[in-house]
Amino acid sequence: PVQQNALAYASPAPIVYMLPARPKKRQIRRTALRRIGLSPDLMPAESSGIALAEALARSNEANGKKFLMPQGDIGMRSPAERLRAAGATVDPWVVYRTIQALPSRFARAQIETGVDAVMFFSPSAVRSFVAARLPVGSAVMACVGPTTAAAAQQAGLAVGVVPEEHSAAGLVAALEIHFQSAEVLT
Repeated sequence: PVQQNALAYASPAPIVYMLPARPKKRQIRRTALRRIGLSPDLMPAESSGIALAEALARSNEANGKKFLMPQGDIGMRSPAERLRAAGATVDPWVVYRTIQALPSRFARAQIETGVDAVMFFSPSAVRSFVAARLPVGSAVMACVGPTTAAAAQQAGLAVGVVPEEHSAAGLVAALEIHFQSAEVLT
């Protein structure tokens, strides 16, 4: 077996997959790592695979190292490519699979009667939503970060909210500000 010098997690999903109990969303990456006895050496401010790869490359920590990269089956390839460009060996490990699911009758009914916002946390969620051909009406399309927003825009959705802090808490806060601003204008 190949020995790795490091584990690279761009998303909490692979960490959560390896835990018997699911940690809460806030501080999930740091908390999840600590629960399995690991302490992160490097955590970029932005929660994305490319941000992690860039931080490792800038710190010169990637050169000559071997990385095990737990990820989803449709995970972005650019973080691994960036680490390889910085001199690392990267072994991707698929720990979960993304499937496209149809909304329940209840969810479909809620959307068809009108919702204020639709929140997207991944490009695959955008693709599933678009494939379901649900009406969006005047709902605000809110995306957790720039990668998801780009996928939404490519799918023809008008993105109205992308938070500065790319997290669930950041998205909720950005939506609160958006709706408070809208109330002031009316």
